[in-house]
Amino acid sequence: MFVQSCAVCHTLADAGAKGIVGKNLDTTRPSASIVLKTLAVPPNNMPSGLLSGADARAVAAYVAAVAGR
Repeated sequence: MFVQSCAVCHTLADAGAKGIVGKNLDTTRPSASIVLKTLAVPPNNMPSGLLSGADARAVAAYVAAVAGR
């Protein structure tokens, strides 16, 4: 799900993602709660409605577990 919904904009080494528009998640190493909050109320430069519910929780847990490692 991360690759399909987030990788085009964000960098995350574990996913092989090298996006340059969004934050480098390996550098920022966001917690799962930060990822969930960002998905629920995205900043102006991020599309809304990308992921919700179980999908959002799964991506948030994934990013928190692998970012910067």
